[in-house]
Amino acid sequence: NMRKDTITVLTAASMMLAACQSGSFKISGSGEKLVDGDTVIMARADSEGQPVDTAVVKDGKFEFAGKADSTRFCIVFSTKDREAQLPFFVEGGNIRLYMADSPLTMEVGGTTMNNKWQDFVDETAGIGLDINRLASRLYDTKADHQARQEIMDSITELNKMFEEILISKATKNIDNEFGAFLLTYYNRFINRDKRHELEQKMPGELRKKTF
Repeated sequence: NMRKDTITVLTAASMMLAACQSGSFKISGSGEKLVDGDTVIMARADSEGQPVDTAVVKDGKFEFAGKADSTRFCIVFSTKDREAQLPFFVEGGNIRLYMADSPLTMEVGGTTMNNKWQDFVDETAGIGLDINRLASRLYDTKADHQARQEIMDSITELNKMFEEILISKATKNIDNEFGAFLLTYYNRFINRDKRHELEQKMPGELRKKTF
């Protein structure tokens, strides 16, 4: 049975090799305000900007490459402008990034998670900007009680719209990592019962997934 064991080992080895290769990533990035010599930092989204890697802009572009052991939610930003952070996913494949000041013009793509993320951002970024604009008007000293109430009502409506898109996307992606990410990252935006109902439909291994 020696031969069968050898074949099993070889198969396992080639599967591991394929997994390693599929985990290689290459990030090609550019940005509306980047100039040659700028430093771009890549960091885990939950790490308060602790660098995972850095790149220097050359010919208006920057690159990162490496191995992704699992899908990670990350950000890139220029050391000249830490506020303009571009969130994206590090995963196996060729990832495209375009950095900009506004979430309406930032862009990510090239891999499954990043394409899904871009679709989600396209549908929700405008809602987020409207909420921020209305929220800043709440603190306007000229706004009376009725004006403030109208602003609050508008914000509530926009939050509902956001939640509906969130639930729709999470439902469509409940069997994959993107659904797991949405339920984890935006858990406080989804009604608790609905979130629980969606989590029950999710495959077990995805429920434990962290990004």
